[in-house]
Amino acid sequence: GDNWTRVNEDGRLRQRAWYFTHIFADPKNVDTVYMLNTGLYRSNDGGATLTLLPAPHGDHHGLWIDPLNPQRMINSNDGGATITTDGGRTWTLQDNQPTAQFYHVATDASFPYRLLGSQQDNSSVSIPHRTTGFGIEREDWFEVGGGESGWIASDPLNPDVVYAGSYDGLLTRYDHRTDQERDVNVYPDNSM
Repeated sequence: GDNWTRVNEDGRLRQRAWYFTHIFADPKNVDTVYMLNTGLYRSNDGGATLTLLPAPHGDHHGLWIDPLNPQRMINSNDGGATITTDGGRTWTLQDNQPTAQFYHVATDASFPYRLLGSQQDNSSVSIPHRTTGFGIEREDWFEVGGGESGWIASDPLNPDVVYAGSYDGLLTRYDHRTDQERDVNVYPDNSM
């Protein structure tokens, strides 16, 4: 680490450097590196040139590379997780597994209690912590309003009523019994 040489000035690597730029080395090839940002990039020449990999979602946060077979990788991004077995040429879908990135998580006062969360690049959601069936299925959970970045809180006296926020002061009220949602943010109306 005493001496460094700049090998690449590609601006795509700095697009959100303060947030999630990461570099991962291939465990079997010293010249292959993966660089994560809004895109998922691979370099086969020590970082000098980049190839954008066709991962199915953007905003990449983590990468696991199989130390015995670097063709197998798991990428975590704002859409969840996706897997490749061919070195990044193809990836699994992200809606075939229960993964998501949550900004904020809360619980309500119902029993079984529900987990409430705002998902990155997705909806907000209320999911029961258990069911009487064989597992928690898609029909067991529902959206509660708000947006990806907002806080969520259920009414402590009526857990079917959920308040959820989003950018710029947007605040919604959702009633699960009636399946109605309405804005309750303060005046003036939110421009979103």
